[in-house]
Amino acid sequence: MKHTLLILAAIVLFASCNKSTKTKQDMDTLTFNEQQAAAMTVIACYEAQGDLISLETAIHNGLEADLTAGQIKEALSQLSACAGIPRSLNALGVLQRVIGDTSARDILTYADRELVTVSALAGLDGVESQLAAHVCDARNMGLTDAQLLAIPKVLQERVGKMEAHRVAVAIQQLGITDSLNDHLASDIYVQDYVDLKSNWRRGEPNTAYAQYFIGRSYVSPYGGGMVNVSFEPGCRNNWHIHHKQVQVLVCVYGRGWYQEWGKPAVKLEPGVIIEIPEGVKHWHGAAKDSWMQHLTYHKDVQEGASNEWLEPVDDEVYGKLK
Repeated sequence: MKHTLLILAAIVLFASCNKSTKTKQDMDTLTFNEQQAAAMTVIACYEAQGDLISLETAIHNGLEADLTAGQIKEALSQLSACAGIPRSLNALGVLQRVIGDTSARDILTYADRELVTVSALAGLDGVESQLAAHVCDARNMGLTDAQLLAIPKVLQERVGKMEAHRVAVAIQQLGITDSLNDHLASDIYVQDYVDLKSNWRRGEPNTAYAQYFIGRSYVSPYGGGMVNVSFEPGCRNNWHIHHKQVQVLVCVYGRGWYQEWGKPAVKLEPGVIIEIPEGVKHWHGAAKDSWMQHLTYHKDVQEGASNEWLEPVDDEVYGKLK
């Protein structure tokens, strides 16, 4: 009898070990197909950003890609740790509006969860170290290099360049560089994104006004006429005049300069606010060795308000600023 019990115990233990091994192997496999992974990438990123309008469309697309309600629900719930509980609850509310409440509880694998987490972190500023760690975890959990490279590609096509860049930088740190350029557009420069360590969005290249700037600048609208302008080191705009309006600058990151014609330059540092009177010739930009970001908006705007762009700031004069 004792011998029989030992045999039965051994069988149970063997079965338990085999089940544990199988579960571990299954949980290290990405279960999403290419279309589902792309859809989940977009869903996670929009949840993290709190963009509920775009999230609703993304959920519709995810269901069309045959993601289950349970998979989407679990992904949205999981992201409360990195996106915050309020955004997670709001996102679950959007899901409920799209398909109605569901009691389904499909289990995401570890690999599935990492794809969701990486995609969500890509939508947030100032979490580069977390993103890099989760990209590494995603690879360890079973995502192939091709599956990782698909994340920035999808973000670039469906969400935005900045989000794609964040993931691309993290992937680059893993040494997965041979195929990176094949997955991203030629106008995206991954190395640029290592320099700016700010919680304020850099936004898109300031192509509309690039002709009036020395160096590269970026713009990110915040609504209500407020825009964040990011200047790379050495970047500044030309001398210019605002007619029939007052411009306000609020420096939020880095170091830079503001100067009115005929007056000494004023340092721009976080917390410095400049109110530029109507009709005053001036320029503003970053220091030679630092990024600078400022919020800007106009007030006291009259009918016929305009900007008059003038000559560039002299390199010699700019170079003497310390």
